[in-house]
Amino acid sequence: MIIFLLLLFGIFTGIVAGLFGIGGGLLFTPILYFLFDLNGVANPVVWSVGTALFCTFVASTSSSFQQFSQQNGYLHEGLMMGLGGAAGVFAGKWVTTSEFYSREVFTLFFFGLIVFVIGTFLLQRKSKTKEVEEGGEVYVLDGPTLTWGHALPAGALGGVIAALAGVGGGVVMVPVMTLLYRMPMVKSVSISSLAVMLISLSGWLQYAFLPEFGGASLLEVGATAYHLGYVDFGVGLPLMVGAFAGGFAGARVSVMIRERVQVFGFVGLMMIVGILLLIRTFGA
Repeated sequence: MIIFLLLLFGIFTGIVAGLFGIGGGLLFTPILYFLFDLNGVANPVVWSVGTALFCTFVASTSSSFQQFSQQNGYLHEGLMMGLGGAAGVFAGKWVTTSEFYSREVFTLFFFGLIVFVIGTFLLQRKSKTKEVEEGGEVYVLDGPTLTWGHALPAGALGGVIAALAGVGGGVVMVPVMTLLYRMPMVKSVSISSLAVMLISLSGWLQYAFLPEFGGASLLEVGATAYHLGYVDFGVGLPLMVGAFAGGFAGARVSVMIRERVQVFGFVGLMMIVGILLLIRTFGA
């Protein structure tokens, strides 16, 4: 029964990601948190983050390969940002496993992240990528070259966010590149896709080999028996299967829905997720 529900949640997450063009981590983490918390799993935040990063890694790998297959990949810039992100994950993991990062702190942080994502989502919808017309075709300007001085701090910030919230980090790296570095959206998303793949890979591996802490034995906790460290594959894989199926449907539906409806739908859904998180943590 739980596998069937996870497949349904995965399909829903994939549809939302394809419909609104966002990473699935914004929904993977809350879904996993509800699951682990309702099942009385010790350290539900760490389990949620570790497993969500595994899901994000699988999804971002597909996205990154697609970018390169379309000859829209930026290998050097993506590697630079991913390197900074791996360091950021290490720093963020130290906070996540501390006594300070309780269920309450995690919930407030994730709710704040949702508000931030909504704000940047609306800003990016308003800003238009510069285009030039040449020979009857439209070309997107390549934009400025990403330097180490730009890539490392942006990647590190994305890595910290990834370790704290279980998202890939693209939710902050893309706005930094588009709004601060003035890079075109297409290039920013491509760089972010590769960086997120590296960040989430580093993230789930670090949580998979994380030592036991908080007095909870890894032999006794977890939603399923199929886990490595704090990454539960028995939960993550059904989510991913559903998400892949839903992603194709969401991408097809997105072209049929007016932009204003998409905006209101995204804002409404994210606020519902945030409110449910608050209720689960502070109302339980």
